[in-house]
Amino acid sequence: MTSSKHRSLLLSLAAIAAATTMGGCTGETNQVSVPTSATAAPSDQHRPIVDAAVVRGSSHYDYDVKATPSALATDSAVVLTGSIAGWLPAESVVDHDERLEYAIVKVKVTHTVKGATSVQDGFAYLRLPRGGAVIDEEGRAVVNSGARSTVTGVADLETAAPIGTRLVVLGNPAGPLTSGDRTESVLNPGAGRPAGVPVVTPAPQGLLFETANGDVASGVADAAPWGWFPRSLPADQRFTLLNELIRR
Repeated sequence: MTSSKHRSLLLSLAAIAAATTMGGCTGETNQVSVPTSATAAPSDQHRPIVDAAVVRGSSHYDYDVKATPSALATDSAVVLTGSIAGWLPAESVVDHDERLEYAIVKVKVTHTVKGATSVQDGFAYLRLPRGGAVIDEEGRAVVNSGARSTVTGVADLETAAPIGTRLVVLGNPAGPLTSGDRTESVLNPGAGRPAGVPVVTPAPQGLLFETANGDVASGVADAAPWGWFPRSLPADQRFTLLNELIRR
């Protein structure tokens, strides 16, 4: 019998293949004070254009919203900053007629606040879902005529969040990909990173990209309802402020 975890995710993916959704979030969204040292990045600094909606895909998350980045950092075992060094295909999980696909984000780490053991030779490896599909008996994705794929390609992810994009990561060491159901199997275990290196799973609020204008964009759950930044704070100062708040 298909596990409820994978069935729920797949149904969400199939229903809204290119949309980003979010629901069931609870918690306060208090605004934070702006430290006087928060300044905008240099105007001539090149920042890649980021389309975080592509990275988020159509996954749905139920979670308790952390009111501030500091609160999320307190509850996270891994807190670091860096830049994207690459996107790679990772494992697939097959359960009966379903296959869920994952990607690894290789991060060049510039500063580790917490979780030094998750950094190996200057890099951290994040695992993200990139969609799922119904498959036939031969393992091929079943896609209705004219329908879009519910799996985001690794090349599309790299285009959406290019190499060199700066980011903040808050999360925890990755747990097992399966729920223990005997019908589940993992294909290509360990793919996308050197053998034996730890993998990090970002929290729903814990994969934060710097945008081309210095703002912050979320790569897991939609950031719209969080209220992390004062409305008076210019967009080009938000990523700078975020870097300060995770250190508190």
